Amino acid sequence: MNKSNIVEILLWGICLGLVIVGIFLFLTGCHKEIITPTIITVPGPAEILYKTVVKTNWLATASLIGIVVSVFALLNGSKMGLAGIGASCAGLFLTLAVARFAFWLAIVGLVGSIAIGLWSVFIKTRALTEIIEGIQAIKNRYKDVSYIDPAAFKVQANTILANHQSDSTVKIVETTKEKLNLNE
Repeated sequence: MNKSNIVEILLWGICLGLVIVGIFLFLTGCHKEIITPTIITVPGPAEILYKTVVKTNWLATASLIGIVVSVFALLNGSKMGLAGIGASCAGLFLTLAVARFAFWLAIVGLVGSIAIGLWSVFIKTRALTEIIEGIQAIKNRYKDVSYIDPAAFKVQANTILANHQSDSTVKIVETTKEKLNLNE
C-alpha cells in the first residue's frame, strides 16, 4: 500500500462518518423542553384523613387480625389454629406482595406456607411412626404368651404406647378417637 491509498481510505472513512453523524442529527432533531413551575398546596385535615382511609389496605389489616386470632385459637388447643395461621399468613403475604416489596414478600410468603405445610405433614408422619413403633413393641412383648388377661393387657399396652408417643401424637390420637367415637 502506498501513501495515496491510505489517504484515500481515510478520506472515505471521514466522509462516511460525517454522513452517519448527519443522518443521526437529522433523524433525532432538537428538542426544547418547557419547564412549568409547580405549585405546592398543602391539603387540609379532611383531605389527609380521606387519603389515609382510601390508601389503607384492608386485606392486610384483616390478615393481621386473622393471624392474631389464630394464634390465640392455637394456644387454646383449637385444631383450626394452625390452619388459620397458615391461611392468614398466605393472605397477608399475597396482599403485601401486590402492594409493595413484591419479590421478597412473595418469596417469604411462599417459603412460610411451604414450611407450615411440611411441618404439618412431618407431625402427622411422626405420629403415625410412633404409633406403629408402639404397636410393634406390644407385639414383640406378647408374641410368645398364650393367654392374656384383657384388663391387664389394656393397662400394659396403654403404658407401652404412652412411652412411645410424644405430646403431639397423643393429641392427634385423641382427636382421631373423638372423630371415630372411640373414647372410653
